[in-house]
Amino acid sequence: MGIRLTVFTTSIITGVIFFFLFAGISFASYKQAYDDYHNEYSAYRQAYQDFIVASSTYNTYKTLLTQNTAMEKMRVVLIKRDLVVSAYFQAVIEKMRETEGFSADSLNTFSGIVAAETAYLNDHQREINSAANIEDLNKVSGDFDDKYKTIEEEMKKAIGSILLAKIDLQAAKVDDLSARVNDTLTGLQNNGHDVLSWQRGLITARGKIDLYQTKRDAAQEVFSPQNSYYSNQEISLMSGQKFLAEGQQYLHEAGNFLLEIMNSLING
Repeated sequence: MGIRLTVFTTSIITGVIFFFLFAGISFASYKQAYDDYHNEYSAYRQAYQDFIVASSTYNTYKTLLTQNTAMEKMRVVLIKRDLVVSAYFQAVIEKMRETEGFSADSLNTFSGIVAAETAYLNDHQREINSAANIEDLNKVSGDFDDKYKTIEEEMKKAIGSILLAKIDLQAAKVDDLSARVNDTLTGLQNNGHDVLSWQRGLITARGKIDLYQTKRDAAQEVFSPQNSYYSNQEISLMSGQKFLAEGQQYLHEAGNFLLEIMNSLING
């Protein structure tokens, strides 16, 4: 009788992903959800280490006592694993709620996904608790491994939508500034003023905004693939974030051009 447990793939749940989500000012509800996730993850890590020790002991001595101990340690780590995912889902929901500009429709859609996955995780925990032997535990662990592939993609899409909402808010401010500059230049031109040099600056800024949009569209395609190429690929948060970082740089440059024009108009 062998004891195995697939190492929990946590690339979606640790490190750089939560750096993106946790950066900046956060409301108390998200801070609490993040703390809850962090605590659940720490408990999972400890439970996993306890299981490794118990499994090693069983594989060495092969006694009934060490087998039962290893089985119970495995049961605990499987439940803790489910709780980590549940806590992560809740943290993402809270981040959506506090993200300015995040659409209610997108929040409702993801809330429905979370409700369905939470029901699955609750059922899965009942299966873990009812497992009578190592083979049963191995089976329910394998079932989760298969399910987690879907959960991971859902999480990535959710995080991508948060990142897009954040940059869309910045883009809206730059678009508003561009429109104000254009209106000001049109008014001056109608009154007989020479605005050619400023118009050139505006054209340059709009070019930067167009480049931003190209990067933003590329990021959206990565986060929510529609075409045949991306739809067959795993969602890459790092690739999408790279596109958004490049787009944000174009937005920054466009904003600087527009502010320079506006300041020149005010002071000139």
